[in-house]
Amino acid sequence: MKKQREEVLNSKFGELLTNCNPNWTSHTVHIEEKGIIRGHPSWSPDLLIESQGGQPVVVEAKRHENSGENVAERVESRLDELLETSGEKIEAGISLVYPRNLRAEDVKSATFSYAVHQIDADGNVVRWPLHQREFKTGNLLELADVIETVTLSLRLISHSERLLRDSIADASYYLLSKSKGTSLGQELANVLHQEPSEQTIRMAVAILVNAFVFHYAIEGTDSRVPKLSETRTESGMSSPRTVNVWRRILQLNYWPVFSIARDLLQCIPEQFAEELLERVVDSAERLKRIGTTTFHDLSGRMFQQLITDRKFLATFYTLPSSAVLLAEMAVARLQVDWTKRESIAKLRIADFACGTGMLLSAVQRSINRLYRRAGGDDSEIHKVLMEEVLLGTEIMPSSAHLAASILSSAHPGIPYKNSLVYALPFGSDTSVPQPVSLGSLELLESATGYSLFGALEVDRIGEQQMVGIREEGRSEDKAPDVRVDHHAYDLVIMNPPFTRLVNPHKSKRVKMPAFAAFETTREEQQLMSERLINMDRIFGKGTGGHVAYLGTFLDLADRKLRDGGILALILPFVFINGKSWEHAREMLLATYHNVMVISIAASGKNDSAFSADTSIAECMILATRGTSSSSTVRFVNLPSRPQGILEAIATSHSILQSKQAYVEGKANLGLAGIQDPELVHAMCELQNGKLALPRQSESTSIPMTTLEVVAERGVSETSIHDTTPSAPFDLHSMDTEESVTYPSYPALWWHHAKASDRDRERRFVVPIDAYCTVRSGMQEKASDIWGRTAHRMHANRDFGFAAQSLAMCLTPEPSLGAELGPTSNLSEMST
Repeated sequence: MKKQREEVLNSKFGELLTNCNPNWTSHTVHIEEKGIIRGHPSWSPDLLIESQGGQPVVVEAKRHENSGENVAERVESRLDELLETSGEKIEAGISLVYPRNLRAEDVKSATFSYAVHQIDADGNVVRWPLHQREFKTGNLLELADVIETVTLSLRLISHSERLLRDSIADASYYLLSKSKGTSLGQELANVLHQEPSEQTIRMAVAILVNAFVFHYAIEGTDSRVPKLSETRTESGMSSPRTVNVWRRILQLNYWPVFSIARDLLQCIPEQFAEELLERVVDSAERLKRIGTTTFHDLSGRMFQQLITDRKFLATFYTLPSSAVLLAEMAVARLQVDWTKRESIAKLRIADFACGTGMLLSAVQRSINRLYRRAGGDDSEIHKVLMEEVLLGTEIMPSSAHLAASILSSAHPGIPYKNSLVYALPFGSDTSVPQPVSLGSLELLESATGYSLFGALEVDRIGEQQMVGIREEGRSEDKAPDVRVDHHAYDLVIMNPPFTRLVNPHKSKRVKMPAFAAFETTREEQQLMSERLINMDRIFGKGTGGHVAYLGTFLDLADRKLRDGGILALILPFVFINGKSWEHAREMLLATYHNVMVISIAASGKNDSAFSADTSIAECMILATRGTSSSSTVRFVNLPSRPQGILEAIATSHSILQSKQAYVEGKANLGLAGIQDPELVHAMCELQNGKLALPRQSESTSIPMTTLEVVAERGVSETSIHDTTPSAPFDLHSMDTEESVTYPSYPALWWHHAKASDRDRERRFVVPIDAYCTVRSGMQEKASDIWGRTAHRMHANRDFGFAAQSLAMCLTPEPSLGAELGPTSNLSEMST
């Protein structure tokens, strides 16, 4: 068969790309066009895609038999150049390798090899995958995903984040200095329903900056939107004029963006509000000049760092890459005809712990992408997504404001009637009928709830609809604000708060950290705990501590999902095999099918988490509501957390197409978090009494029994060393200057190995780290304990996935054991 010229394949590839995005047309997808790159009239890139609201992307392609690295060099030579017409800088490119013998009629279904080349924040060219000879594979639609992703400039992301951070810091310092000795801090805190603090000031400033950036984004999209220049007088920015302009915008809509900003501005005395506005508007103008009005997710990334009450609420920042991975996996399960707008409009998707909307934004992005790939223009579905599809609830008004504005910014020029992002009461609140409220968890027992700021009401003024907030207080004859029907949702996606229900440190104020936000008293916390315990729960039934609190979010998701609905969660890794989660796992397998567990097979806690700011390993759970004859769970163990949006998308493609290695088993087999599939196979065979080693064609039968049959219990650690005089030993670290080389009473005591020896507890033989000396007059008792307890074998009583993942170990010689586990201390192992 005669090979077709590369020009023919390039032409077909470019033609098909125009069907993948409504902004990609014959005018924006340039195929082997000369004179398009400034200063290089003879250059003719194979493909160059201009992107509305993004950076241009260059594609250079070669056939399979040609060197992939040659084409990579061509791509990188195009980077940092400017387009002839627009002056836009080329900061990203793709080196593409066509399959051998590919013909134009097969381009649509072919699988290509590719690599991505980008200019990073420091001006260096970076390649993905990192290894110079490694290429990813994907079809035409997957490459369209990659092209869309790399239109977001790494340089602009970094520049915008720095500018936003510095701007907020500068304006916050000014506002903080002016608020000293006044009630301003408390007034701003009242608007945000937060505690008065420096962080609250920063959040107020961030919301004001966001409002002005958004104002720039919608300016000119609708003739009814007043110009930002109308906020000025001859002498400069005017606070009353700004409030009036925002009121006029609110008559059109955009309540999630401008309502709180307006209320905050009204709190600030006019004598220094104008100077503050000058600083804020100057920041917004600079962000506009570098393109941030197009990339609102930049603001979202920064705003995550400003949320207050992070310790108590555990509102850990879901990393953008993690959010994209979970959202892509979840949305792919939806049974939707993506060619039909009305089919998308029927979807009901919720996040009942939405924070600043990272997961909902990722879901929105995925839906928009699938609609584009099906030939639609995602601007057509923006209104219905905001009004009817994407529901988010949150207890922090500032977070809810930011979540709504980030969702709105996907198409800021398209107005909508009302957002489905709500701030719900938490703790004592006079607007709710019960003494205390549990935020989103109130929706567990009811299909209705109350919005913290009152319901949105629609009044008709002529032919124009206006959304207003009912501020005169709630009356009993008016419908509640939030309607969330049971068993009505197609997808519930969450990273629910993980925090203890009871404080083990006995704080005077903080009795129950799960309910300690917003300065709730110990009495309020007790009432909230009692309310939670009395709720009708299934997953969290009969449990205590963090399982009771976090398990109730599972109950909430289950109560709202319809049969066939999709559950998508980020949970602590201990959910997979922790004893306290056993009932929840059983309920999951009893009521859900097609269960998938995605985890990270890494050694450190932070490296094993999908969230930022958390020190616990995590996993993703995906499941479809409804029973099935099979209780098999699919375990996908990633070698590392996806590093960026691009890798997250590629990882989701690999999992969905079964390119990513996985194993199947029961939910509590401990198959998660393991890199080597051969090890998983060996573990499963051991449970059946067979030793199956790699490279062996047949397994060997071996007798299996429980540990208590072959070992005796040791003594507790307090019997060895304690502050009380009854313990016979004093304990010393082997790291101290006075440590001895050959101690008489060696011990294996601590978990916290040095960073330089982080794999210490991942070995069969572990060196001792401590030694004991006998207290005066305790020689007989010391000898007795040594004789009964000292052994080479030690059991881990505090078993964990990350830093404490070794179940059993040997020491080079008999030794005492405590935190890592007294010798065969079976009674401690279960804890």
